Amino acid sequence: MRNILPLQKPFVTTYSYSTHVLSISADHKCFWEWFYSQHVQLMSTITPGNVILIEFCPHPFILPSPLLQSWKIPRFLIQQLKDSADIFSFVKQMLDQGYYMVLQIDEYGIPAFENYHKQHKLHPILIYGYDETEGLYIQDFFSFRKYSSAVITRSELIQAFDLQHISSFKDENGIALMQLNPNASFILDLRQFSNLIGDYLQSKNTLQASSLGITYPRRKFGFNIYSDLDHAFDLLLENQQVYTLTRALHILSEHKKVWHASCSYLMSHSRIGENDDLLKRLKELHQDALIIRNLFLKYEITGQKQLIVSTKRKLSELAAKEQQAIHTYQEVVNAAIP
Repeated sequence: MRNILPLQKPFVTTYSYSTHVLSISADHKCFWEWFYSQHVQLMSTITPGNVILIEFCPHPFILPSPLLQSWKIPRFLIQQLKDSADIFSFVKQMLDQGYYMVLQIDEYGIPAFENYHKQHKLHPILIYGYDETEGLYIQDFFSFRKYSSAVITRSELIQAFDLQHISSFKDENGIALMQLNPNASFILDLRQFSNLIGDYLQSKNTLQASSLGITYPRRKFGFNIYSDLDHAFDLLLENQQVYTLTRALHILSEHKKVWHASCSYLMSHSRIGENDDLLKRLKELHQDALIIRNLFLKYEITGQKQLIVSTKRKLSELAAKEQQAIHTYQEVVNAAIP
């Protein structure tokens, strides 16, 4: 017997949980209205260990997608099953009822991860199907950090489900069940969209200003993320290690891709006025961000410090171009608000 739930290729790839949500939600009729309204703002931080993180804000773990119905199950309830084989049966039952599952596992037990039989690391995978003969179909960032599918066997699931070597695990984050909500509706509100653009331009904490009231004292928002990126490059020039900078630059380029795509969507649906020059400028932002990411990848291969200097310069140029283009974008949106 075989059962595979539908998944779409995510328009942007960031971190595992967020990307899982996009893959599931993309089948919903209101997906693009919701997606563009939720992918305006960015936030960043550099940890004391020089790990730089950039992500879209708000994160779907903080503000769940209204297009999905979701439930969280404490892990200890599943561990009460009579024997480990029942874990596989439980997953199958949930899939047969139409539920996708995001499961916290130990990468050590799954061959598709680079940490397989090397290092114990907690990670949320998406389970979206099964085959009685082959095993479970899972989705995540595997080799070369590409979001893709893999298959794990019953025994591999059981090994990965065992988190005895993970000291940081919190039981309440163990299992999430998700299902499309076909009755949900969502329409992008142009006034709110303009406000979010304003938050980005003015580096405001969107979460604090919203009903969520989250402060995030160590986070930077909107245009201030450029200062974190610039600082990260300064650390490299000082011969310090900086971690996950490649992913941060990738998310920066994904953000510029969304600027262009959202503007194109709103124009094509007659929500805002046509402006070919603006579309061209937004597309150039994405291209410039890709050049920055690729320059850094070249640095990682060659170690040439001059590439860092060039990347810093191009980053500053991108910020200046983006500020002008997004001011124009906000003006175009404002002109369309009733």
